[in-house]
Order: sequence, then structure tokens, then C-alpha cells
Amino acid sequence: MNSEVRQAIAGVLIAAGAVVLGVGLFLGFGGISKGGESCGSAFQPSETFMMSDDCTDATTNRKPVALGLSLPGGALFLVGLITYLAEGQARREQAAEASSTDTADNTPA
Repeated sequence: MNSEVRQAIAGVLIAAGAVVLGVGLFLGFGGISKGGESCGSAFQPSETFMMSDDCTDATTNRKPVALGLSLPGGALFLVGLITYLAEGQARREQAAEASSTDTADNTPA
């Protein structure tokens, strides 16, 4: 597999990871309300309404979904970013090596 294909795959991983991570964070930090009252969010439940069973159920039911999307999304994003940066570095090193070889071949004897 050549470098361009690996960088394209890394770009897809970055984009997919960013979307999944964004959805997970939106679900985790998005407000939850029951009966017209704010329950806070899945990651930060409101302490004043935690006595309500409806709020407790709503926040505890959403938290696993939010974490289930945020963690793999973050991992996809990081893997894609690391791959993209590593491929870019390898391309720069190959270009530098090729230019130094060309310069060495063109020096007069």
C-alpha cells in the first residue's frame, strides 16, 4: 500500500472519529429535561433534581451511550491522526533523501 493511500485512510479515520466523538460528547453534555425541569446532562447531572427518579433514570441511561460513542470515536481520531502524521513524516524523509541523492549525483568530480 503506498503512502497516498495510507494518508487517505488516515483522513477517513480522522473524519469518522471526529463525527462519532462529537455525537458522543453531544449526548453526554447535552441537556436532559424531564417534566419541564432540567436534570443536567449525562456527564454532569444536576444535584438539585437527582432526587427525582425520572432524572436519575434519564441521566444513567444516557451515560453508557455517550461513553460508548465518545471513547471509540476518540480512539479512531487519535489513530487516524497518528497515522497521518507518521505518513507525512515518512514522505518528508523520503523527499529529503531523494534530494540529497540527486545533489550528490550532480556534483562535479
